[in-house]
Amino acid sequence: MTGFGSASRTNAGPSVSVEARSVNNRFLKISLRTPSCLSSREHEIEALVRERISRGSVSISVRLTLPERPMRIRLNESAVAEYRKLFRKLEKQSGVEGKPSLELISGLSGVFEVEELETVLSDEMLGVVFDTIGKALDKLGRMRAREGAALKRDFAKRRTTIAALVKKIKARAPAVAGEYMARREDRLKKLLSGLDVDLDEKDLLRELAVMSERSDITE
Repeated sequence: MTGFGSASRTNAGPSVSVEARSVNNRFLKISLRTPSCLSSREHEIEALVRERISRGSVSISVRLTLPERPMRIRLNESAVAEYRKLFRKLEKQSGVEGKPSLELISGLSGVFEVEELETVLSDEMLGVVFDTIGKALDKLGRMRAREGAALKRDFAKRRTTIAALVKKIKARAPAVAGEYMARREDRLKKLLSGLDVDLDEKDLLRELAVMSERSDITE
């Protein structure tokens, strides 16, 4: 069944937003799109999906918004040493004495390297994430159930219509063969009326019977 469900929640700064979608599939196929801090928990998310859904292509998207992302700033000592060599070379070649200020050196490209650290979610925040995923899946399940009920009603209506048509066809079928033979016989007689052909009545009936059998729809 096709369906959609979404849920979001904010917990003292961090926020989580989840979207769950599904389309028809004979088997259960799960696709996850999560931030890197949840990559080690994806098997748990899949288990959560399997608890609620048994078939269909299901895609889960989880977005996290954190107030701050941890980072580490490191002094690139090799870059500083290289800059110092260049300053000394420049001083020697230009004949101008001087020492670069700390402010100047710190503003040079590559002196500091910024490394973003992997976000580690607290147990409380993980609980919020999984609770939000569960709510989105519940909404998805309710939508799939509504669609299934609508399809069931539609199938029942079509089945009733088909059954009524089959009943009419069964009632009409016995007369169809006779009417068909009568029309064919009349047509053949008209076609042969101007020809000098001696047609045996038994041959005519046999050919008409074959044509009638081929037009039978009761198989």
